[in-house]
Amino acid sequence: MHTGKKIERVRLLRGITQSELGEKLGITKQAVSKMERSQKMDEDKMRQVLGVLGMDTSDFECKDDLRDCARNDNYIRRAQLLYEELIRIEKENFENMFRTKNLEIDSDNRILVKYK
Repeated sequence: MHTGKKIERVRLLRGITQSELGEKLGITKQAVSKMERSQKMDEDKMRQVLGVLGMDTSDFECKDDLRDCARNDNYIRRAQLLYEELIRIEKENFENMFRTKNLEIDSDNRILVKYK
């Protein structure tokens, strides 16, 4: 997976739009889109982007060889944090769906529609 695609995935996991990332970087949404499609990135720009996303360059040291990644403790820790964040986001989305659709789960784990 190329650098831009990795950045896109992290951005999405963090729930940040291209516009929001661009705002924080001082660039346009279109520039973020172009950056996410690029195979390589200037090292200074990479540090800036990763800083905004709360990561560092060591998170991108592993290329596509999972054996190298498995030996990188920092990669494993970051992957676990990203996974936990994804679960949190999905749980929030699920709870929001229930609230907006007037749904609830009964004691037998059945989904019920609440009538007003």
